[in-house]
Amino acid sequence: MALQTSVFRDGEWVTRTMTVDDMIKSAASKGSKKPRLLKPPRGGILTKTVIESPITNLILPVRLRTDRHNDVAFINVSLS
Repeated sequence: MALQTSVFRDGEWVTRTMTVDDMIKSAASKGSKKPRLLKPPRGGILTKTVIESPITNLILPVRLRTDRHNDVAFINVSLS
């Protein structure tokens, strides 16, 4: 299984195809850093779907909850 990734590098977006093995090797080679201790947030997350669209334009890795939770944001843009 492979997927296409886009990375902002040297002022431009670079697209490449990665396999699952490539992603695992990349994550393992970066090593483990000690996570920063952050204060708990004072607010919460409010989300709302404005326009339902079957087309996802962006899939972004985000940290919405804590450093221990990896979240994903699906961005749907309709230009009609």
